[in-house]
Amino acid sequence: MTKSVLDTIAAQLQSVNPEDKICGCHSISNLCGHEAARSKMVELQFSRMCAPLIMEQDTDIVAAALECLYNMSCQGGDTVQHLVSQDILTPLLSLLAQFSIITDLKDRQKIIQREKIIEDSFNLLWHLLQESQQVLEGVIKSSILSKIIPFMSS
Repeated sequence: MTKSVLDTIAAQLQSVNPEDKICGCHSISNLCGHEAARSKMVELQFSRMCAPLIMEQDTDIVAAALECLYNMSCQGGDTVQHLVSQDILTPLLSLLAQFSIITDLKDRQKIIQREKIIEDSFNLLWHLLQESQQVLEGVIKSSILSKIIPFMSS
């Protein structure tokens, strides 16, 4: 993994261009399975650049960032601990707090996008919960459970 590749990904994540942000997230998703690349991304704290993207208004950016963080979380307990220490939980819980049952949207495509983001958010949270006691404590303290429970009843 060359420094120029990592510099390019970092620049993409910090770009104002939505396509660049999405491309940066996809690059991390593709590279995080390689130990050498993952080690460098952890060292350079790419998760600090990626996690805030889940709060963007553009649903494509949010989806790419969630996929990226999920793929990173699948790389083992050490990587999950890194993600937690880099505070990906704060934007994730903020995103989850915005959810409500989808009833008022008329646009079918927007409903599908929103449902996918909700599903991906829950999957990331579930995976983090399985790997980290610290995440469980954060979820309990956040009182996010009252927002999540309505999704479990249907």
